[in-house]
Amino acid sequence: MKQPKMILFDYGQTLLDEKVINPLAANQAVLDHADYVPDGVTAQTVRETALSMTQDISACGGFPTLEVHEHMFQRYLYDLLGVRFSIPADEIEWIFGSTHYEVAVPTPYLLELLAQLREAGIRSAVVSNITFSGDFLRRHIEAHIPDHRFEFVLASSDYVFKKPHPRIFQMALRKAGLSAQDVWFCGDNALCDVDGSARMGMQAVWYQGAVKHEQEPPQKEHLYVDDWRQLMDILSTL
Repeated sequence: MKQPKMILFDYGQTLLDEKVINPLAANQAVLDHADYVPDGVTAQTVRETALSMTQDISACGGFPTLEVHEHMFQRYLYDLLGVRFSIPADEIEWIFGSTHYEVAVPTPYLLELLAQLREAGIRSAVVSNITFSGDFLRRHIEAHIPDHRFEFVLASSDYVFKKPHPRIFQMALRKAGLSAQDVWFCGDNALCDVDGSARMGMQAVWYQGAVKHEQEPPQKEHLYVDDWRQLMDILSTL
């Protein structure tokens, strides 16, 4: 095992521990910025319609390996309900996304790990399965981790394919300008993050420090850490 030239991180529960989700509050925040809301349309109406859309997308095979961009989702959702806005789609996205998570904090010892990477000259970036845009995700991450700049933030919504599909990892390697054997991938999802990256030839790191999911263990060889200090110790010996 050799020291990586870059470490790619998953986002949710890997970088940020998003403890409390309040979609109704987020829907209401968006409606509060609308120019027109038809009678009878409430945050609950929006929530129920969005859930129904999500079920239909899944039935069409949209979520297993392909991603639907938040802008398209929101456009259909609010046009269907007759809600009108004069603000742009990226602002609607920010209002919804930034109020969706009531509590979002860096995972324990993440900031210390990132400081070690900077000192060692190890590059870092983010690859996330998420409907939100990469621009939103970078802004959201920087709001909670202001002292670190990831080289790039790659959102599946911007590039069609989701982890564990190889194409999303190919895009990350293309952006990094590196071969797979020079890159480590850290994430909390056994299938998407660990097996997906390992199949591409990356060193996979299974992190379960923030939330331990009930999931089948990875099939591919990997490092396991439930505390970022363990990864710091591994890197310091290479």
